[in-house]
Amino acid sequence: MLSNYMHHLLIKKLEMMSAVAGIGHIRYGDTCAEVQHFCRVYQAETVIEFCNKILNEDTNIELADMYKDKRTSVLSDACNLTRILTQKDNKWEIISGVRVELLTYAAGHCGPDKHARAVSEGGELVTIIWLLMAHFGIGPHFPYPED
Repeated sequence: MLSNYMHHLLIKKLEMMSAVAGIGHIRYGDTCAEVQHFCRVYQAETVIEFCNKILNEDTNIELADMYKDKRTSVLSDACNLTRILTQKDNKWEIISGVRVELLTYAAGHCGPDKHARAVSEGGELVTIIWLLMAHFGIGPHFPYPED
């Protein structure tokens, strides 16, 4: 659910993400285009079949040739990460930790005015996280006191 929510923020609520998220939006579009390209190439009948085909291919060479220096798609990196994670016993703990880190990063790097606007429109989970972080004094706006 957190992955779907972060996807929602990136695509539908980009204003809630930091200015750095703009490159994420570009990468998302390029990755979608690359997936569509491979859908035409592999002509898989199901999503699982497509994923298995793309994970079993050495896509790095073809992708590098296809995009040269302009490649901003993360499909190749995602395939490599998937291959690594499938060999780990604690993959779900790793994935959960990364999701929480991404959510707290997004909450801490969104401007207070955007959080205030989100509350007036019904609220966002990332705003609740931001409020909790502010309450407990954690995040980029609350540095650790030096001894």
